[in-house]
Amino acid sequence: MNKLMLVIGACIIVAACAGAPSAEQSVYALRSGYDAGFLAPAAAYNELPRCPQTTPVCSEQKVVDRLREADDLAHKLLDDAEAIVRGQAQGDATAATKAAHDAVDAANAVLATYNIKALVPKEGA
Repeated sequence: MNKLMLVIGACIIVAACAGAPSAEQSVYALRSGYDAGFLAPAAAYNELPRCPQTTPVCSEQKVVDRLREADDLAHKLLDDAEAIVRGQAQGDATAATKAAHDAVDAANAVLATYNIKALVPKEGA
């Protein structure tokens, strides 16, 4: 009977740990997705020659400027959220994470508006 209770207790603990991600996990996952999903294609677009060029693909300065503005805001809000979840700053972790998430969504919307992911060469291609 004691072994059964021990097994049931262990199952309850494992189930509780497998629940919703913590604030820290949410922020770190958001930053990781931002780095790969926004920064990589934005940097690749920035590296393209500026239009007008005779190359088949070029980058427009106004688009690069919008990408930089979106990056500045998202980067700041991600840093703020990370500082809060690490306990290095005061604030509401949920609100900070949502603000960072909204900024990342806005940055990704810039990529989508200008179809940047389709314009930049894929790694290894």
